[in-house]
Amino acid sequence: PDTNPPSDPFCQDICEVAEAKCGDAYTYSDKQAMMIVGLMFGLWVMASMVVCVMVIKEKGARPNTPRVSAEFSVDQAVPAPENSAANRPPTKVEETLPNFIAMMKNQPFRAMVIPWVLDQTLAAMVATMLPFFVTYVVAPERFCVRDPVIPENHFICSDLNVLSVGLVGLLVAAIAAMPLWYTIARRFGDYKAWVAFNFLNAITNILLLFPGYYWEDRITLVIVTCVFAALNGLPMGAKFLTDNILGMVIDYDELRRGVRTEAAFTMFSGFIPKVVSVPAAAFPLSILAAIGFKAPAPPNGEPNLYQDEKVTWGIRIMFAVVPTLLALLSCYLKATRFPFKDLGVADTEIKAGLVLRRQGRAYLDPLSRKFVLPAPPPRQEWLRSITLLDHFTGPNVIIATMEEPPADRGSWLRRRATKQLIGAAVGTGVALTGTAVTISLGMLQNRAWGWVPSILVILTGLGVLAVLVAWLRRRAAQALCELNLSDELLKNVLAERSLVPESEIPRPDVSNAFEVVSAVASLEANAWEIIHDPRRATMPVGNPAAVALTAGEARRVTAPPRTL
Repeated sequence: PDTNPPSDPFCQDICEVAEAKCGDAYTYSDKQAMMIVGLMFGLWVMASMVVCVMVIKEKGARPNTPRVSAEFSVDQAVPAPENSAANRPPTKVEETLPNFIAMMKNQPFRAMVIPWVLDQTLAAMVATMLPFFVTYVVAPERFCVRDPVIPENHFICSDLNVLSVGLVGLLVAAIAAMPLWYTIARRFGDYKAWVAFNFLNAITNILLLFPGYYWEDRITLVIVTCVFAALNGLPMGAKFLTDNILGMVIDYDELRRGVRTEAAFTMFSGFIPKVVSVPAAAFPLSILAAIGFKAPAPPNGEPNLYQDEKVTWGIRIMFAVVPTLLALLSCYLKATRFPFKDLGVADTEIKAGLVLRRQGRAYLDPLSRKFVLPAPPPRQEWLRSITLLDHFTGPNVIIATMEEPPADRGSWLRRRATKQLIGAAVGTGVALTGTAVTISLGMLQNRAWGWVPSILVILTGLGVLAVLVAWLRRRAAQALCELNLSDELLKNVLAERSLVPESEIPRPDVSNAFEVVSAVASLEANAWEIIHDPRRATMPVGNPAAVALTAGEARRVTAPPRTL
């Protein structure tokens, strides 16, 4: 019926049958291709995991209460009654919120979070907009009908072919760039390479602003598009640098708190992409719908290649300009907000501090540059009470609890948590009601107002999270009301949350802290000889702290940060 004059009905039936057969064959081949690609990625992941298990050695297990001093030993603690609530160890639910709060009090980790979110948002937006860019901006099926006409069965006349070649080039470039980034990181340091990959990402992203179906030379257009896509794979090869820096941040958190919580950090690092991917994918699609994107026509879902100019420019901006700005902002935040500029020095000071902390001696905090004297280790029967108190931050809540009568301790925290729970529940209810009302009014299908219910859904999700946090605090406060919060326990928690003035730290401990930093630096410089041939190692002879570090301790201290 599209021919002029219209073709015979018999011919139309033959064409429709042939088109249906071609469509079925195309669908089958598409499924086969997806299955092969999925199998390749599955085998790659399995091989990578096997290599990690065989090559990477985890750090040895450490006790839950590593702070040991000559004046106090855990063995000296008076045990609580066996069946008392205080004697029970904290449950996983009771440890969840304190671990999260402790992570967010880690300044280097906080400085990583926003750039991390920006990097994941950038990747999600590029992945979402890539098919739109190829189909509607490069538009192979559109430029092939220009004079001179290229047959539609030509390789470059299929947007799927161009997309596939671009993705393969991107993946190959990312894999090939990994050794290059590893060399750059060893030569210039992880931090500089970490910042540089964002700057390179901005450069490669903005290149994708220029290709378009209006180019006269169509072969050049396809080649340039695929080359630019491959260039965007180069910064992707540096993603491992974030994990390297996270390993050092985990070491610093162990130095701050005295316990190692790798699982909490790695869980959060895996949670960020899942949280970011939904709004990062929905936002550009909402913008396209608002500016008049013409959806594929039913029943076959054929794309409408002739979009308005503002739509194609919207795709360009969402695919090239916005990711470039996100990469530049991430680069700026990493360069200005991350506190450790020389990761080698910071790593040495962290490892030296860990050695001293395990001995219960003062150490130099590599971030604040102040000396920290670890608090005496808590008694075993205090562990659950301390975990419950860790739901509430700062020394002021401990002071307020100490001012309460012994029989009523925890009541103030319970009242405070109850108010927070009520406020979070009310806010969540308002957001949920707004979501239901706007959807019932049809605003979700409205191009101009479709963003309103989307924002309300996100606010509802945040409200649910706030309710969960407030409920966990209310639950912890109720449990504290049922425990015996002695003055000795609260003073121990207050000492842990307060910084001892440097004037009260013994001067030999201050001098020893500098000596251990020098010893660890020497150990790292001679790590291979210390571990494999101690007789050839150059040890600082006059340093007691250095002599005290055995070859086994050297293996542990000089091991690079790991995220496993």
